[in-house]
Amino acid sequence: MTPAEADAVLAKNTIRKINPAKATVTYHDASLPGKPQVVVSTTNGSIVTVIKNKIKEIFGYER
Repeated sequence: MTPAEADAVLAKNTIRKINPAKATVTYHDASLPGKPQVVVSTTNGSIVTVIKNKIKEIFGYER
């Protein structure tokens, strides 16, 4: 995932999950290819990890 894609997910500001035990918030954008997710720390606001699923090809077509 590129930094621009991560910025786009954070700009959409759609929260998927809040984890109080790990002090993180997961943002996602289901409209982008691969349904990217960005996990951000609530203590210092830094990005912890990014997740982007690979797009599967079936019979030469993207799903």
